[in-house]
Amino acid sequence: MGEAILDYVIGVANGEVRTNAELKGQEDFIPRKRGVFL
Repeated sequence: MGEAILDYVIGVANGEVRTNAELKGQEDFIPRKRGVFL
């Protein structure tokens, strides 16, 4: 199980596997929701 996850992460990092966000055209990265403050 862990090896499969590692292979998937490496594939995404290499650009071999596309994420769901990329497939939907959501190419922006927001580390946290807008309007939420600590």
